[in-house]
Amino acid sequence: MIRKKRFYIYILLIFAVILTVFIVIKPKNEQLSDKFNIKNAEDINTIEIVHQTDTLTIKKIDNSSEWMINNKYPADSDAIKKLFRCLTESKINKPASKEQNDSVLNKIYSEQKTVSVFNRKNRLLKKWHLAPYTDNENGTYMISDNEIQAYEISIPGLVKDLNYKYNSNLTYWINPLIFSYKPSEINSIIIRFADTTFESFRIENIQQSPNIFSLTTNKTIENTDENKIKNYLSYFMDVKFSSYKQINDSIINTTADFQVIVNDIKNQTKTVKLYKIKDHTAAGGYDINRLYATINDEDIVIVKYFDIDLILKEINYFIK
Repeated sequence: MIRKKRFYIYILLIFAVILTVFIVIKPKNEQLSDKFNIKNAEDINTIEIVHQTDTLTIKKIDNSSEWMINNKYPADSDAIKKLFRCLTESKINKPASKEQNDSVLNKIYSEQKTVSVFNRKNRLLKKWHLAPYTDNENGTYMISDNEIQAYEISIPGLVKDLNYKYNSNLTYWINPLIFSYKPSEINSIIIRFADTTFESFRIENIQQSPNIFSLTTNKTIENTDENKIKNYLSYFMDVKFSSYKQINDSIINTTADFQVIVNDIKNQTKTVKLYKIKDHTAAGGYDINRLYATINDEDIVIVKYFDIDLILKEINYFIK
């Protein structure tokens, strides 16, 4: 009987020790985790990512759930969702050991990648510095601003390389859509070919009975295939560019090889000019897979022929 009582006492003592350790350690771990998390996602208004000489700003549009990149480009919603998982779900795997910490700090100072998070009043909420990720690690080493202890951070079961999510590359963040019109949203379309101007055309009266006009003669094209016209209009629902690239602005001052102009039912016009890319190693002297493109004479992007070819139809395509 005495042994039984002692056994229960031992069990209670062990339980008390475990409970004490849990109570003492848990808040400390939570506090450490909070170093690299924003508790309330609603507080986040601006994220600034600086990587060496590049600076990228992600800012929420007032009274909206939408975000803008560098105060100019609509952000890709999937990229924003992934970013917020990093901002709110990151966990500390372990602190860098004493032997490892100096090496990690040197990598952080060399990488020069900083993430700063601000609220609506532009008050700094958190600021972190990241080391480059390597495949043999289970997370990304980070330090809080003005601290020297590095920690290995990850989103358990999902993301080890937080560097990729804290991306300073503009192409990663912006919505890659050039055209995203439903047929019911299009008022008119103009397609111009520089080399074969006689194949250029204009489609009007789309919402009622579409008519195709030759840009050379300005006359209506007779005997057109109505089903082909309907199918063609659907091609404007999802036209994307492949990457954003800073190119010499002189390209804008040259004659475009192709031009696509869409006027929507809100009377807003988008003009896309396409330019062949010179490639002296190609048989014809031009890249056979890609084009440069300007959107409204501002942004220069790279477009794949595969993504744009369906809308670059010649006028003969529509004739029965």
